Amino acid sequence: MRRRIWLVVAGILVGLTGSAAAATYNCVPAEIIENPNHFRVECAKPSDFEDGYPRDGANRIQFFAVPKADADFAERFVYVVQTALTTGLIVQFKYTSGDVSGSAFGCDSSDCRKPWAFGLLAPTTDVRIPYAAWPSGITESIAQGKWIHYGPFSISQFRKLVVNMTGTGNADLYVRKADPPTDTNFTCRPQLSTSNESCTIPGPDPNEKAATYYVGVKGVGTNNTYKLTVSIQNK
Repeated sequence: MRRRIWLVVAGILVGLTGSAAAATYNCVPAEIIENPNHFRVECAKPSDFEDGYPRDGANRIQFFAVPKADADFAERFVYVVQTALTTGLIVQFKYTSGDVSGSAFGCDSSDCRKPWAFGLLAPTTDVRIPYAAWPSGITESIAQGKWIHYGPFSISQFRKLVVNMTGTGNADLYVRKADPPTDTNFTCRPQLSTSNESCTIPGPDPNEKAATYYVGVKGVGTNNTYKLTVSIQNK
């Protein structure tokens, strides 16, 4: 008989019994990796202006992993992470600071933690989601020479990233894989003479499984406005 998997959204978490030393991290998943004894998710690299991956003592936590031996919990973990990868949502992990019990199934104590609860978060303004900035959907002004960055946005091999910009003056649209775009480093840059530009980025090939992208807008003219939309769609 087919088992039902419950989707967790907007701060409602599923998991094991937690402890008083709980810590929380909102993760933009970059990839889910299957190992012989566990499933592990890598969180996207934080932006330079943030304080890096979360600290747990002297360690920086980049991965979260669950053991395959707990089949039901592992199945929910995979489903939630894959949902986040294909919809651009964020996974909130709850874990215990200093807990290195995951090393028993291959979760490295130096950069990995075993979560006791997790759930999906929508990109809304009333939830603090570090490292994931979404455009407001309204018309914005941008001065000449100024940059505004958004992301990271995570997509799986089955999805595509669609970025559309309209406006006045001349603002340039940039998209870059893995890191915020610059004048010389980008994946997509239409470079038109108006603020009406778009980029469509297909998901990575199956060997890569997933990838993250950053979107940037740079003011070129002197009186620029732009309205930006970012969506993750089926290929």
